[in-house]
Amino acid sequence: MIKSFVDKQFVQPITLALLDTKDGRPTSNLIIDGQQRLTTILLTFLGYVPDLDKFDVDEGIATGDDSSEDDDGSIGKRVPVKWTFQRILSKDPKENEKEIIQKKMVTDGRYYELKDLNLPKDFFDTTFLGFSYIVPESNDKAEIQNSYTQLFRNINYFGTRLSVMESRRSLYYMKSEYRRFFEGLLEDDSDVLCGIKLVEKLIPTKIDFVRYLSTLSQYKILGSNEKVLRWYSAYSTRESFYGDYVSCIVGVEQRRQSYYVCNWKNYH
Repeated sequence: MIKSFVDKQFVQPITLALLDTKDGRPTSNLIIDGQQRLTTILLTFLGYVPDLDKFDVDEGIATGDDSSEDDDGSIGKRVPVKWTFQRILSKDPKENEKEIIQKKMVTDGRYYELKDLNLPKDFFDTTFLGFSYIVPESNDKAEIQNSYTQLFRNINYFGTRLSVMESRRSLYYMKSEYRRFFEGLLEDDSDVLCGIKLVEKLIPTKIDFVRYLSTLSQYKILGSNEKVLRWYSAYSTRESFYGDYVSCIVGVEQRRQSYYVCNWKNYH
């Protein structure tokens, strides 16, 4: 992406949205689209990047689940890890000086220095990333949350393919009351399935809770296993089935709304 900037190529603008205000002034924003681009710019500016081999794998979005496979059975080699730029940023602006953050990264020992970038000296002063800033007209928090969630889905549905959990979390990331349910967690955030894992392709993988909830729910509602996953049988479309299940519960539009039957109140 940095090379694209240097070569004066087009880089997709990011989308930000107003989240909270105080005394009529913005206090926090949401990154609706563009977190990876902003992270790349930040790490390049700092000159250090995380060594992915030294951070824990995020089992919640591990690639072992067959719902992430393509029709030919291939699986992407990307292995997500538990790292975001929040690990190196502080809520205190005084702690976010470049030299202070760099010192933290060097001391941590899990970052390596970017070398031989050969960027122009004025690169960060003369290079700009476009953005859109969304300000809601409504003051109703639920309405705002729903519109932001739908906006996120619309942007990413036609863009780079989201990981399994990124796609689902885009539906309920603003509705914290659903997080534990969909991720199979109890009130204390412990695993309702006691950490049981499935071994797929010799890799222990956390059980996909929504995957089982959606199929069992449809079996219960439709009364027949012959109708469950109808029109969603291919690996490439199965994640849409799970996504429609989540959509139905949180009350946003499904991709195949005419098919999916949802009777959430009977299973709360």
